[in-house]
Amino acid sequence: MSDLLFVEADNNYVNIITTDKKLTVCLSLNQLPEKLHFKQLDRIHRSFAVNMNAIQSFNKQQVIVNKTEIPIGSTTAKSFYGTSILHSK
Repeated sequence: MSDLLFVEADNNYVNIITTDKKLTVCLSLNQLPEKLHFKQLDRIHRSFAVNMNAIQSFNKQQVIVNKTEIPIGSTTAKSFYGTSILHSK
């Protein structure tokens, strides 16, 4: 699981992006956490969840994971900033 970088919703599917491959599964992004049991995975946008340990940098609008810019949603921003501060300590 440590090679998991982020997941992206794509209609009724989820793309799971790891350090070396992309997997597509027939699940919603809401269903994925209960299937994976991966505590470092945090929802930062309606369509994205990221491995908090894989974030290289972030600003108010986005995070960078493995050179990929991922948007931070307005409804999840407050939760993300609180979580990211906890992970950086």
